[in-house]
Amino acid sequence: MGRLFNECHESCSRNFESSSKAADKLVARCRMARAYGAHVSGWSGTVVALIDDIRPVFLGDNLVYHAFSSSGASVEFL
Repeated sequence: MGRLFNECHESCSRNFESSSKAADKLVARCRMARAYGAHVSGWSGTVVALIDDIRPVFLGDNLVYHAFSSSGASVEFL
């Protein structure tokens, strides 16, 4: 899966020019921090990364949003 993320980013950045310098830099930081893979999503507005520990990537940054896997959506009756 990580390899596909990386290939996706390279394709988006080179072939479709849908990345930006900032997104490319963030993808590189994720990879340096041993992410399984990372790619730009949403025409340079978002980077999605598969990574175990976010701290080595973003230590010192002011704003980071991260999400965790879940079992999915569910319906609750109140």
